[in-house]
Amino acid sequence: MPSGAIRIGCLIFALLPTAGCGGPSAEETQRTAVDRCLRQAKDYCQEGQNDRAVAAYDEAIRLDPNCAVAYINRGGIHAQQGNPQRAVADYAEAARLDSKYADALFRLGYSWFQNRRYADSIAAYDRALQLDPQRPDARAHFFRGNAHDKLGDYEKAVADYDKSVALEPEYALPYFSLAQLRASCPEAAFRCGAKAVANATKACELTDWKNWQVVDALAAAWAEAGDFQNALKWQAKAIEMARQADRRQKKFLQQRLELYRAGKPYRR
Repeated sequence: MPSGAIRIGCLIFALLPTAGCGGPSAEETQRTAVDRCLRQAKDYCQEGQNDRAVAAYDEAIRLDPNCAVAYINRGGIHAQQGNPQRAVADYAEAARLDSKYADALFRLGYSWFQNRRYADSIAAYDRALQLDPQRPDARAHFFRGNAHDKLGDYEKAVADYDKSVALEPEYALPYFSLAQLRASCPEAAFRCGAKAVANATKACELTDWKNWQVVDALAAAWAEAGDFQNALKWQAKAIEMARQADRRQKKFLQQRLELYRAGKPYRR
């Protein structure tokens, strides 16, 4: 995936409303104690004390196992700390506790994607968008599009990328993914050099021409369009920019340069 993907901060999750916690039979003293734990967790998140915040959410859940917001907030911290499996478990439990908790499903869709469970990711986003169809969530459509792309459903991928662009025209990632798909899709019906160049150029503009992965996509787009002079130019630029890429990525970049030098486009 390209850099610049969604970052999920614990503060965002800590500010979620407390609706969905507890049930009508919960004792007032218990409710007060749970609310105190949630406030403490919010404060710890604001102070950057994630471990203490997790402990506070743990205590809220111990006091009230039906507290959906504690699960989703704790899942946010796990996601921020690079623990997608724990995030999935918490988001899934929040969604189970409150079947109309669309926010939990949006988070779950992203975490399933991180875990490479693409069909599960699509299912979670489908449910979330059904529950909250008016929510202008370009990122939900982008990641669902990526999941469709991974599973080879290119028509649905393009539809989601287009929807993401329509919802947020200054969001670079769907342009980038459209460029990649239009330039290198295994199915010829979805390739289009002109569209790939246009999408890749827009992604480059939105990232200030500073992202080597986007520049690499532009090179592939020019190759698909049959302009190998421009393909070589931009691939060389991508290689020059990719100082922080790992050895495997640099190898692939060099291989694509040789393809373009031989007058061949890149295919996935």
